[in-house]
Amino acid sequence: MPKIVLGKSFRFSLNKSTMKLQLKLSRWIHLYCLLVLAPNIRTMGLLSRCKGDEFNRHCLFGDYDDCMLSVVRADARFAQRMYDAGPIVVLQSGESDRNVAGAEYGNFHTICPQKFSFAECNEIVAQTHTDFNFREVAVKFNYRAHVLRIYPKVSADGEVIRDRPIFRELLYAPTGRETCTAMYDFLKKWYGMPDYPANHDGRSQLSIIDYNTTGGWRMAITDRFKKLAAKIRMQMDVF
Repeated sequence: MPKIVLGKSFRFSLNKSTMKLQLKLSRWIHLYCLLVLAPNIRTMGLLSRCKGDEFNRHCLFGDYDDCMLSVVRADARFAQRMYDAGPIVVLQSGESDRNVAGAEYGNFHTICPQKFSFAECNEIVAQTHTDFNFREVAVKFNYRAHVLRIYPKVSADGEVIRDRPIFRELLYAPTGRETCTAMYDFLKKWYGMPDYPANHDGRSQLSIIDYNTTGGWRMAITDRFKKLAAKIRMQMDVF
């Protein structure tokens, strides 16, 4: 997330859906501006909840925006070492690039098909570098679950704004946790995850939902200019 801090008087941050600006003019006068993009793009996502599980357990999800791939891997290893998370799949959910040092950064998802309590998931995610909105929405979302996109983002005009996530790698680690068979099979068939030995629960259903997401600032600005141009043309036609 791009962030600019100039002393204690100016702070600016931007992520894919939120823009924040803070100005401290004096000891008593502070200005704060928050812009949030409307989630107007329909897509499909996967819920973390293991459907049919008698204890309402979840698979461990992670959503990273504009993050170093090395940081994503380190978060996964932390969950494996400290919480016996087991194998974790890393997906690329958008374009990636390399900084001046040659390190890769971009948008990534992580999915661990082993079972955790919802409290464990939130505890682990709170200690990672996942996107702020991803951490917050899960506890406020009426499903009480994390969600990750599995389909492309497509505009109302049919333009593909962002392709569906693709498989990057499997970070393997042994575990004693039970594995959600439905999630395991989905990761194999949809993303090409390699096989690994696991203690399967034998269940075959997943929870997939339609939901709204944002198209990002570039799309929001483009749409704004299109509407402005259409308004100008309409006014010119009147005269």
